[in-house]
Amino acid sequence: MKQLLTLSLILCVFIACKNTSTTQEVLSTAKLKGKIINPVGKQITLTSIVPFGEKSSTDTLLLDDEGNFEGEFIVEKPQYVRLNHKEYATLYLTPNDELNITVNIDSFDETIVYTGKGADANNYLKDKVLLEEDKLPGVKDLYSLEYNDFKEKIGTYKEIQETRLTAFKGLSTDFIKSEKRNNQYKWVNLMSRYSRYHKHFTKKEEVEDNSKDYMDIVDLNDASSLQSMEYTMFIGEYLSNETTKHIKENELDESDSNLYFKTSNIFISKLFKNDKIKTFLEAKNLHDRIKYLGVNGVDSDYEKFKSKEKYKPYLASINEQYDKWAPLKTGALAKDFEIVDLEGQKKKLSDYRGKYVYIDVWATWCGPCRGEIPHLEKLQEEYEDKNIVFMSVSIDNKKETWARMVKDKKMKGEQVFIEGAWNSSLAKDYNIGSIPRFMLIDKEGKIISANEKRPSSKSIRALFNGLDGIAMR
Repeated sequence: MKQLLTLSLILCVFIACKNTSTTQEVLSTAKLKGKIINPVGKQITLTSIVPFGEKSSTDTLLLDDEGNFEGEFIVEKPQYVRLNHKEYATLYLTPNDELNITVNIDSFDETIVYTGKGADANNYLKDKVLLEEDKLPGVKDLYSLEYNDFKEKIGTYKEIQETRLTAFKGLSTDFIKSEKRNNQYKWVNLMSRYSRYHKHFTKKEEVEDNSKDYMDIVDLNDASSLQSMEYTMFIGEYLSNETTKHIKENELDESDSNLYFKTSNIFISKLFKNDKIKTFLEAKNLHDRIKYLGVNGVDSDYEKFKSKEKYKPYLASINEQYDKWAPLKTGALAKDFEIVDLEGQKKKLSDYRGKYVYIDVWATWCGPCRGEIPHLEKLQEEYEDKNIVFMSVSIDNKKETWARMVKDKKMKGEQVFIEGAWNSSLAKDYNIGSIPRFMLIDKEGKIISANEKRPSSKSIRALFNGLDGIAMR
């Protein structure tokens, strides 16, 4: 039986004058064993759930032929851990726990049972999931409710959770404190999304702002709450909402993602006073900017972050994103990929050398992708006689689904399909984790931008008109 963890021995050498002594530090662990009934595959994955800036650890535990498992997981301090085997459960592990887990995969949430040392907190978390499934409807149904009904629904849910937490036996002081904070900001997050989500699901023109009903219990400068995923989610969404509201009210270009991140940085200083909170959000902003937009135009901010001590805890996460995007900088040769058109003819990106290529990576099921199509078709008409190709690459799972929509909608431009969807060479080589994604390749097959402006952008035409030789076919 392979163990989840082979304990690491860290060699610490202490030197004083001529004497040398060596000590060995044994890392704290939690022991886990149990059984998976009706397993799918031969392993369980365990991943620590940590806030941005902290290193998450992942390990696997092998199942025997009967679905039994046994192993250890490094736990230096009490922490939440995600157990994954087809479905997932959130665990709470502390050093020296000896947790037994049994679950039937065919009815995961209902059948998972915890016994042994550490079971109380995990049984509370199990019941918490079941309560949410019972008391809260799906997102669409919940946010389609009128406000008073919505507020009553989630208010009842919050009260039940608070009562359960107080009454539950065997819980540690640290766990109770953590869960009180998580439950509070879970409710705040549900409340804060109402105006946006209700407007989206009901198609109403205007929905009254409800922030007065929850902001009085929010502390925007509670650095100790950065350990709570619900809290960091809230301050991130709050910053995003205030940034977006400013851009809309001042009639700025809502499609300009670089403008969004620059404006967001300004609002960090306006909205937050605590230095640790501001540092966290500044680092998260740069991380997300690189993750979603790439590295073009971020070098000065990136160098500033690397030079300042306060950002060091976040540099590993930022560096990881930067390294992924570095090969896609402006001027780099675009990696080739193979595509197929409606007639089944195979083509490559390199076949279009001599022309600019504006690439739209999309899928038929993607709402924002479909929303860009009318803007893209208008561009195609305006630049029909120019030296630029408009290539729409579908990453649908099924070619038939893509072909049917292209034919039914009589979609224009270079309509092509790539095999592999999210696992295609295109998705992997160009760091495509969300769509739509637009890219611009020059006449020599080099990257102008691996994350270009959308067709709906106010400045897209100025960009195209400034391309050297675009008028020459």
